[in-house]
Amino acid sequence: MEETLHFHQWIKQQEHRTIYAIVDPYSEECPLNAFYDCDGLDAAPLLTLEQLTNPEDGPWLLPTNEHFLLWWEQNTHSHCGILISTDQPVQTFRRHFASLYQAILLGEMVFLPFYRPEYLFSLLLKLHPDERDTLLSGNSVLLRSNECWHGYISNALTLQQEKNTPWWRIKEHHLDNNPNVPLLAHNVESWLWQYQPNLMIKLLEDSPASFSDVFSNHFYTTSKPTPLTEKVVTAALKTLFNNAVTQQPEVQHIIDSLKDEELLFALRKTFNQIQGYA
Repeated sequence: MEETLHFHQWIKQQEHRTIYAIVDPYSEECPLNAFYDCDGLDAAPLLTLEQLTNPEDGPWLLPTNEHFLLWWEQNTHSHCGILISTDQPVQTFRRHFASLYQAILLGEMVFLPFYRPEYLFSLLLKLHPDERDTLLSGNSVLLRSNECWHGYISNALTLQQEKNTPWWRIKEHHLDNNPNVPLLAHNVESWLWQYQPNLMIKLLEDSPASFSDVFSNHFYTTSKPTPLTEKVVTAALKTLFNNAVTQQPEVQHIIDSLKDEELLFALRKTFNQIQGYA
């Protein structure tokens, strides 16, 4: 269930529950600094070493206190993450939300930035009620989007079996026929830094523009109806190189062959084959 409400109204509703924040540590709002300035205790990365090589670079779990909640309400501070209230044991709560860090999109593993309020707000609007219950697993979430506070409540505890692979699947209706381009840009950028770091370093040296902005511009300016995988790969190539590269017959042939491929496989295939053409 969703409701638009005042910040203090939601806080009052959580009187007998524990409120945590899950934040992006690199947000310009500097939530970790604010947390310690508010005498916060027991801040820790949400993920373990088994889930992320450098867990401190991923989202952080912060047990809130009154001073930190006052900070959270002010200005744009809430842009750094989401608030979640729970009556579950902390390890149960942590395990569930840590398991959401990765998901399956187009058959491939991707990062799911559920702790970013604009992304989660958009996703929750598209979920069926049972999917929302599964995602939130008996917890209550407060986030701020479009200058309004939005609260979501799940009354169903849906524990997932512990697995080494992602279990949440990003389905077609989650994309609503309009793919989440910021998410796609983030995933492609992460993949390129991992597998094509030299190209990414050169891109930084040649252009100060953000990868996401340039990628999104190329993604939206595709002139004809195109399968999603082809659009993503084409936008990635144009971001790293230029429009002329994708117009070469050899490169166009590679792109045309991707229509039935999974996204990350398509990226690997493309960048393995374009050597000499770009």
